[in-house]
Amino acid sequence: MVGLGRWVAVPLPGVELTPTPDGLVVFDPSTQQVHHLNESAMAVYTLADGSLDDAEIASEIADIWELDAPPYDAVAEAMKGLVASGLLLRRRV
Repeated sequence: MVGLGRWVAVPLPGVELTPTPDGLVVFDPSTQQVHHLNESAMAVYTLADGSLDDAEIASEIADIWELDAPPYDAVAEAMKGLVASGLLLRRRV
């Protein structure tokens, strides 16, 4: 049986990124919308490069911030918001 693959997220192409002291500003020229990401959302957004699934992103964040456990629920919520806003696109790999 062929595996179904896994879902990953990739950034919307063509956006402009501006780091800020408390996160990241993402401008989408196609919609003229500006999105302000806090540090947590920025971490999820920058790790969502198509190579990691949500659980792997949560594990990376736990390692980076030296957390006791991966923040699976927080990553799921951030992903939901980033995908709903159109900043991340889902694809199966």
